[in-house]
Amino acid sequence: GMTANFDAAKSAALAIAPETFGQGHSINIQVIDNRAQTAIGSRGGIYEKSSQIEPANDVADAIRSEAAAGFIRQGFVLAGTEAENVVAIGIEQLDYVVPPGAIATSADITVALKVTARRGAKQQETVYRSTVNRRFPVVPTATQNEIWINEVLTETLQRLFADPQIRALLIE
Repeated sequence: GMTANFDAAKSAALAIAPETFGQGHSINIQVIDNRAQTAIGSRGGIYEKSSQIEPANDVADAIRSEAAAGFIRQGFVLAGTEAENVVAIGIEQLDYVVPPGAIATSADITVALKVTARRGAKQQETVYRSTVNRRFPVVPTATQNEIWINEVLTETLQRLFADPQIRALLIE
């Protein structure tokens, strides 16, 4: 029978195919971390206190460089504050939540980015939120956690790049 399961990797690959609709329009990308604390969560289980997940790299920097790469692939040119377009990305939420219990077997990773795109007097604001549940047979390493968190961030940014309303605003 037909399975209709959603292949995230495939759709992400489609979303980042090089495109030229940016047509050399300039864009300025700003990332603001609006979270109250930088710890993303804890790996849970009996080691909860010692297993806070702190992002190894600055999350804002990671998002900025990934957003820059995505918009460049779409044909935009990065510029300073004089740019035609300003895209401000607010990190509203970045959580790694392990359900309570001595043995951690899964985690919910939630990312919420509030994006404000401005071109001249026009402005579009959208919140992109993704929650992904990852199950694991053994407690994941810090590296594995980071990979998962980055995947969810990437997936959330893909939605920004593919958003028809944002696209329309940026190339008016």
